[in-house]
Amino acid sequence: MSKKNFQPDKSWTEEMPSIPEMIKSFSRESIKWLKQGAPICSEEEYSARLNICQTCPHLIADKMRCGKCGCKLQFKARMETARCPIQKWQEVKKK
Repeated sequence: MSKKNFQPDKSWTEEMPSIPEMIKSFSRESIKWLKQGAPICSEEEYSARLNICQTCPHLIADKMRCGKCGCKLQFKARMETARCPIQKWQEVKKK
């Protein structure tokens, strides 16, 4: 395919939040996470979250980014205090 005929996939670009919205979202999650001592998910929880994300229509797979909040999933899914913006997974509750 030549560059002249290239048509980018716009299916995700219409859903992506703006840069300021992404900064706000990730900052909110990060502050909450830091205030609670920066707890990290177990490998099992992290894998379960990523598996859920892999099935989500909002996943931007080539960037492993959430199309709803814009967060990089390799970071957000590790935070015990984080949750999916469309409620597919929740924060880890301590027993």
